[in-house]
Amino acid sequence: AAKLWRERRRQAQEGEERAWEELREPPYFGQVTRHELSGFELGEVQAELGRCKPLVRGWLVCKTLREFPRRRAYIAFVELPGMADEDRFELCRWLERTLSLPGPVLVLWAGESPTLEEIRRSAFEPVYPQVGAQSS
Repeated sequence: AAKLWRERRRQAQEGEERAWEELREPPYFGQVTRHELSGFELGEVQAELGRCKPLVRGWLVCKTLREFPRRRAYIAFVELPGMADEDRFELCRWLERTLSLPGPVLVLWAGESPTLEEIRRSAFEPVYPQVGAQSS
């Protein structure tokens, strides 16, 4: 029984690794749909993004993974003007750990890949700032 359990655990870990690789690798806009967050969930994400001062705009898409097609996984695209790429990288990793989403999230900044134009064209409407929100 213990041997079978270890084998299933190993297979599950390998599946998780394949799913994360699929989420991290381009094409970022393949198999994506609009997020399906409830109003409350979206409000939580918008509040979290709002606390991230360098961020001026953010998009969120749901990505269907081949490894786990029924599991919710997300890609957040953020616009972070005036920051060094190293700082953008660190901020994106921090957002991946802190955003309250019901599934794993990859956070990418608008730059070379993907470009801001690609994001605007393929990631639906921004989730931040909120539509109709006043800038401070």
